Amino acid sequence: CQNSPPEIDISTFGTPVAMFVGKQDPLSSPAVGEWTNNQVQNSVYYKDLDNWDHSSFSVGKDLSYFEDVLSLMSKYNPVWNIAYLIFQLS
Repeated sequence: CQNSPPEIDISTFGTPVAMFVGKQDPLSSPAVGEWTNNQVQNSVYYKDLDNWDHSSFSVGKDLSYFEDVLSLMSKYNPVWNIAYLIFQLS
């Protein structure tokens, strides 16, 4: 049994990382988001979202950020490009 979570060196992540940070999040803060973004070597996108919190991404009605998600997926995930093209052609 482990009493605390393991420490993970996020500076070694090689995968492209995009961060969408809610400014009204009671579980974290924009400062923590910025700190995390600065630790990740392969950060490709960072955006603060006004009036957003943790649940906004799963139950929120405002999906305006999703256009950025699709663009990033298209740019950094070649499998997504193929799936997206097939969807567009069907």
